[in-house]
Amino acid sequence: MNYKMQIKYWGLVFLISLISTYVVHLLIKPIWGTNIDNNTLATTIESLTTILILPLYLSIVNVLIAKNYNVKYQFFIINVVLVLFCVWLSAYLHFENWANSIGDKLNPDNATLEVMGLTKLAGYIVSTVALSTAFFYLRRFQKKTN
Repeated sequence: MNYKMQIKYWGLVFLISLISTYVVHLLIKPIWGTNIDNNTLATTIESLTTILILPLYLSIVNVLIAKNYNVKYQFFIINVVLVLFCVWLSAYLHFENWANSIGDKLNPDNATLEVMGLTKLAGYIVSTVALSTAFFYLRRFQKKTN
């Protein structure tokens, strides 16, 4: 793959990954703070996004883009780091939305910190499994085509 294709590939991967992460939390932000039921709904959606939806979506999208651009599977580790960063960012944006609705960003209670940590850990685990599967799929696909 030539230099221009690499720039297009990495630009696309970074844009899709980061924009996908931000958009979900920006769309959910207006729900926060209106009432307790809406806060529960918002935190449930954001937790599911961080734990399940985002890692699976980004793993699938990253492997499809890598296949399309014929990126060597050895470079997929950069995609892995990016997806794990997006999970961290998603958990952070979830905390920010929660903190802005409560108005106490500097002094969160211990239960909130534990739930946010557990959400992040679960997202990392799902990401690791999904990305491992994507890596082996990409490697097998490239060995078949060579």
